[in-house]
Amino acid sequence: MRLLFRRPDGCEMHFHLAKLSDFDMKKFTNLIVVNGGKIIENAAPNVLTFTNPVPNSNYGYVFDVKFIEDCIKYRTILDVDKYYVGDSRFYRGCPMSKSIMQSKSCLLNQLALYPSNEEIFITTYEQICIEDSQLMEMEETNISPSTSLVTKNQLSKKTIRNNENDMNTNLEINQDESKILRNIDENLIENSETSERENNKDDILNKNLETSQLENESIRNNEEDLNENLETNQSKNETMRNSKDNLNEIVDTNHIENETKMNVENDRSENFEAIPMENDESLEMENRENKRIDNNEQNAKDNSLTNPKESDSLTSSDSSINQENHDNKIKFIKKKPILTKTKLDHIFNVPDLKNFIENLTKDMRKDADGYPKTNTRAFSNSETRNLISIIIKTNAYQYINSDVYWKYVIKLKLVDRSRGYTSVRHHMSISILQNIEKFQLSDEIKNKFINIREQLKKESELRQQYSKKKK
Repeated sequence: MRLLFRRPDGCEMHFHLAKLSDFDMKKFTNLIVVNGGKIIENAAPNVLTFTNPVPNSNYGYVFDVKFIEDCIKYRTILDVDKYYVGDSRFYRGCPMSKSIMQSKSCLLNQLALYPSNEEIFITTYEQICIEDSQLMEMEETNISPSTSLVTKNQLSKKTIRNNENDMNTNLEINQDESKILRNIDENLIENSETSERENNKDDILNKNLETSQLENESIRNNEEDLNENLETNQSKNETMRNSKDNLNEIVDTNHIENETKMNVENDRSENFEAIPMENDESLEMENRENKRIDNNEQNAKDNSLTNPKESDSLTSSDSSINQENHDNKIKFIKKKPILTKTKLDHIFNVPDLKNFIENLTKDMRKDADGYPKTNTRAFSNSETRNLISIIIKTNAYQYINSDVYWKYVIKLKLVDRSRGYTSVRHHMSISILQNIEKFQLSDEIKNKFINIREQLKKESELRQQYSKKKK
């Protein structure tokens, strides 16, 4: 057991009482002394001053004297800062708490050095009053008060010695517990540092992982950009080649128009009547061309009266391909018959054509209307394969240079819907036909394409010769 106002080291707690009435001075002096404390008459820097909570100009750093009563009531040392009644400018806080617990409030009672409430021995003011009344009764019965006081003092000293012995024992136990607590704190600090180092390692690893992911993403983006640029360059190159081919085709077209004017009678001799398709602009254009040819026919006949030799060369009906007479006069083959709707239906009336087209396009990406979808302006390998396959399937080698034929093919959804029939014809009659040997086809099929290529080449050369001779 330990007295309430004895410190853990066994020393008395010091109190300074100021500005109290005589009754309060006597009352709190008895409470402090009986419970192990000591009264200091003069104020000192290291001694707390207690007074009633009224304005007091003589003491700037003072506490409410009720603190003493409440400590005895609750059998423990309370937080004295809650009882501060002085000027807030002078408030310093508990120096031990600030040093140990980083708090101005007095928290020393929370340490293991202080015993529990059951180990504190206290004497209340009521008990003191009862003892005083007993002393007064003893005086009235002529009992010597000095004897009672001696006996009381001896008992108090014995109690104090016993309390001091208990306190020393508790102090040793508390010291051991303090060592254990310090060891636990050291272990906790060490574990905390270890955990913090591990967390730092994890953070570094996560940062490295994020950095590597960003680098990989950047590499992938660069590769995609390179591939896109490569495809763009290829598309530009293909466009340039197509433009060159288009220019050549325009030149050939001009030669063909000149030839058409000079071969009116041969065209009429074939008697091919055009049957226009519904809403087919290309067939309407060909009908208009036929009317123009009819008009030119009369002019050709008039020319034959004035220049018989030229008329003989123009109206020659020789069916051989691009031959020359012994007199070096140029002969032309008759103009190819116009592709009519009836003839187109006959060409594409092949067995199982629908399934054939579905098998060609089944692995290609398609739009909402079923047309193949490509990412480049140049013709894809799949589109080229489809165009060659439909020529072979319909046995239409001789129509490889026909706009009407390719316009019909586009409606079969074999190529991207953005492809025009003119670009398809240029692609097939120039790019593909000129390099047909590079494709994996049977010799028989290749020969058919080669024969058409040679025929178109001779016709072009003959037209050029005629154009030069006419000039």
